[in-house]
Amino acid sequence: MKDWTFGSNGTTVSQTSPPNQIVGAMIISPLLVFIIKKIELTYVNRVKPGYEMLVKNFSLAGLAIIFGLSIFWIWPFIMYGISYVMIAIINLFTKLPWIFPFMAIFTEPLRAVFLNNALNWGVLIPIGLKEVETAGFSAFFMVGGNPGPGFGLLIAYMIWRKQQRAAAGGASVIQLIGGIHEVHYVYILSEPIMVLATISGAFTSLSIVKIFGGGAVAAISPGSVISVIAMSVTTKRILVNVIAVFLGAIISFIVASVIMLIKKKNNNVVMNVQVGDFGVKFSNQEQKQSIQFDWTKVKTIVVACDAGVGSSAMAAGILKKWVKDNQIQVNVSNCAVKDLTNDIDIIITMDNFVEFAKEKSPNAYVFGVDKFLGQNIYDPIKKELLKNKKSDNNDKK
Repeated sequence: MKDWTFGSNGTTVSQTSPPNQIVGAMIISPLLVFIIKKIELTYVNRVKPGYEMLVKNFSLAGLAIIFGLSIFWIWPFIMYGISYVMIAIINLFTKLPWIFPFMAIFTEPLRAVFLNNALNWGVLIPIGLKEVETAGFSAFFMVGGNPGPGFGLLIAYMIWRKQQRAAAGGASVIQLIGGIHEVHYVYILSEPIMVLATISGAFTSLSIVKIFGGGAVAAISPGSVISVIAMSVTTKRILVNVIAVFLGAIISFIVASVIMLIKKKNNNVVMNVQVGDFGVKFSNQEQKQSIQFDWTKVKTIVVACDAGVGSSAMAAGILKKWVKDNQIQVNVSNCAVKDLTNDIDIIITMDNFVEFAKEKSPNAYVFGVDKFLGQNIYDPIKKELLKNKKSDNNDKK
């Protein structure tokens, strides 16, 4: 079999090391889920009630086998091309040292949406290891391993946001000492403008590292200040890297503080962040007004349970048949309660999930039940839908 050649120097695939497949997995997984969902829509409405799980599980398994075998042979070549382009772009920052700090403009937003592992292990660390072979150390390890910008952001939250003081204070210690940077990403997701603070801090840190010859001899993992010191090795690099970390934290703190004070002056509504064993919860710090539900605009009904299969699928099938028999133009489906979106009109879920469903879909009418299957459970909804259908027919006459 002929080897695949790429590049201007005649390099073949067999002469190169395989690209890191973390990036590949993060690209192909959501892409295949999207494709499978689209395929599923072509047959899911034709399945008889009670057979949803059987058809869904076997069809998913079949599609997974087909796509898995196809991608096994095709995807490596695509990933080589993607990696080649990504590494070529990153290499520009090596060839032109003066633009190295500007990397923060691209890396910080990506890190904030939890692509930090793909960025670090898929791109930055492999380049850093190559640089270590020739120079003995690399500044690329400080791009993802620097806890300073996130630490500065969390300190700003601790000082200026009273309701988040305790959570941000604990998170700041985890960020700086524990090296878990994900704790500050949720604050950026709640207020995206705060990414300007981490970009500014990272830009400052990378400038210090590049100008004064900082860097590390290996990947800084976890991204703790302790790991930074351990991987710096020489006294000079330890000093430069530690200064870079804390100067980046100071700049990030200043920028975040300015943004917070401006928002406070303008009386902007701020998203509250709560982090706990249940995960991350965002909520607006404002009173929600009750909205009268308009049954005339109902287009979607979703039956939601903890997993999105089983009895909820059967209930959705029964309702789907009922609306079809009564010629009501409403789309009925089922899903896991965690997958609820804000564009749903009516949600049917178990009583213990009602509050969670209201948070996920604040504009929806949430109908709580103690069981999905039984007689007369959905009569109130059916009554309103039939009433609305009659009023529509009268309007047309």
